[in-house]
Amino acid sequence: MLQEIQAATNLTSVATVGTTLRQLYALCEAASSMVSVDSGPGHAAAALSVPLAVLYGAESPLYWLPRSPSDSPVVGVGGPPASRRADQVSVDALFGAWRSVAGYHRTVHRT
Repeated sequence: MLQEIQAATNLTSVATVGTTLRQLYALCEAASSMVSVDSGPGHAAAALSVPLAVLYGAESPLYWLPRSPSDSPVVGVGGPPASRRADQVSVDALFGAWRSVAGYHRTVHRT
């Protein structure tokens, strides 16, 4: 799926990395937006007010959509009844959801 996203977006670099929680939070602080499956990193990003598109399979975004403490957008894509598996969600639908949140400019508070 990452190769499909790379091809659809014409991005020169799409990568996956393993991180510690501290590194994950630092990446979230630096990120302008994020695409995630419904997982801990997605919820961490939302908690840090990162604009976010979240991919769902069998679970419903109505119940599990991450919440942001600010007005940063969080958009769920897929889930019942539209899809029962994440691979049933089209790349175009996920890319469109990401584009809808990617233009949001958040204020990062540094301490």
